[in-house]
Amino acid sequence: MKIAYINCAGGVAGDMILAALFGLGFSPEKVEKKIKAALPPGCPDWKLLVKDSEVNHLPGKKVRIVGEGHWQSPSEMKKIISGIGLASKVKKLAGKILQTLITAEARVHRIKTKDVHFHEINSIDTLIDILGAAYLLNELSPEKIICSAINLGRPAPATLEIVRMRHITVFSSNPRQEMATPTGLAIVANVVDDFGDMPKVKILGAGYGIGTKKILPPPQPLIIINGMVKNY
Repeated sequence: MKIAYINCAGGVAGDMILAALFGLGFSPEKVEKKIKAALPPGCPDWKLLVKDSEVNHLPGKKVRIVGEGHWQSPSEMKKIISGIGLASKVKKLAGKILQTLITAEARVHRIKTKDVHFHEINSIDTLIDILGAAYLLNELSPEKIICSAINLGRPAPATLEIVRMRHITVFSSNPRQEMATPTGLAIVANVVDDFGDMPKVKILGAGYGIGTKKILPPPQPLIIINGMVKNY
């Protein structure tokens, strides 16, 4: 059985997941071209920048989305996802990830989902993190995805709400800084089949995703292992 194991001992964010997937060998240029071609007309222009980096003497990838696009509400992002020309599985997964973010924000602020309005998550980088992760996980096509307990650090209210809603296994090694973002948690919540230790696995590849946020002391990168197991 083909599996993917996600190690989130150093936290999780959308850009870290995307960077780790590129670390498995996917071409950033091809992914950017594919997503740009699939987006409906009128979307803001953006550029995907992926570079080699290092944290705690461990090499990895770092992702940055350059673009100025913002939307007035999450519903506009939902329309973009529903109209994108990607595989139905990718579109469905991306929609579920965004809906998890919207639902968490609505519950935190005690408002209806249609009234949710937030700033950071309405940006082009959040949209591309979501679409990129959904697209690349579909390309990787593991039969199961397993995840370690997630290091939250000092979580935002929406992050905690996603953890509560989806019964995600978590811990914290840093009570002063955010180590898990709502977008990262929303992706994990919708792709992971089980939480626990890594099983006995024949490793086919490993990708290391380094976040762009400055955290002291620097955490370990997020690791995605692509492998085969006999039984799980």
